[in-house]
Amino acid sequence: MVRARAFRSGALRDSRPRVGRSHGGGALMAVAVNETARAPRWITGVELATMHIEPREQLIQGLLPAEGCVLLAADPKAGKSTLCLELCRAVCTGTPALETLTAQQGGALFWMADDTARDRFVLNYQKTFQNEPLLNFEVFLDRQTLYGGGFDLLRTALERTCARLAIIDCLTAVRNSRDEADDFVQQEYDELRDLSTIGREFHCCIVVIHHLSSSRRASGPNPFIGMAGSFALTGGADGLVTLGLFSMTRRERIVTAVHRDGLPTRFLYAMDATNGRLFWVGPDEWVSHWDDIVQAYRTLQGSTFDGKELGEALGISDRAGRAKLARWRTAGLVEDVGGKKHVWAHALVDVMRRLLAKPEVRV
Repeated sequence: MVRARAFRSGALRDSRPRVGRSHGGGALMAVAVNETARAPRWITGVELATMHIEPREQLIQGLLPAEGCVLLAADPKAGKSTLCLELCRAVCTGTPALETLTAQQGGALFWMADDTARDRFVLNYQKTFQNEPLLNFEVFLDRQTLYGGGFDLLRTALERTCARLAIIDCLTAVRNSRDEADDFVQQEYDELRDLSTIGREFHCCIVVIHHLSSSRRASGPNPFIGMAGSFALTGGADGLVTLGLFSMTRRERIVTAVHRDGLPTRFLYAMDATNGRLFWVGPDEWVSHWDDIVQAYRTLQGSTFDGKELGEALGISDRAGRAKLARWRTAGLVEDVGGKKHVWAHALVDVMRRLLAKPEVRV
């Protein structure tokens, strides 16, 4: 038995054309559905136990999947666009992102929907890419909404370039209501699911930049709870990434990332004080200690120290200072040189040298 279903442009999701078809005209389109070929059935546990599923591929190690849609959110002026440009550079050149995270090589697209920030984007590109003329990177500087032709625009660009990474900056600039009767919760879910469908179709990771709705720091117990929008927005994405700030005057950022079928990832990155390039700071084990580390390093850099001296630098007891040293030694932040004395680990010294250096002054 063959049944025909009709779709009309502009209607709700169950009765509108799927992404990739022309959204204009409003004409009826008959879609034949073969019920015999698509008959649902229950799958037994015996079959499930013998199925072989390939592990999900990673575009950037521990941060971005190879396909689908990822929502990246942070406070305003936290460096979302700058981080995404660094991810584009890594994919375009096939070199590690943040000098550490392995990246697959391919093309990259950047849809800058906020066209008022064009000059800042050009300066960021020149700094991040070091003025390298890359043929596999393209930027689109124009305001256009997803349901106003943006989906077709994105599909056409991906089909032409075969890009592995596409950045949309930002969701606020490209979203719009399909119809006055639409449920905004359902629409938020649909937008991310439609982008996920395009990502899987073209084997591309689509990163959508978004904002946090509160002043809560994204390094809390649930860093994704502050994302602007309804619960359906985060539910529709295949992955979530947040940037946490220590303060607006510091260069370090906490990245928290989760995606389907993958373990959560958390790490620190920062901006080099001398050249403005982004670099990896440390793994999850460093995050919870970082405020105390920066404070203690400013006081005790270049010298050996014990628990008593660390306690004085942090304003805590000697016993608490010794306990912190033990945890820092386990995390690889300090090294024991004997006689209860410690020095800063070489990896930490290299990071602090780049982080605390005085910026270059250009005349």
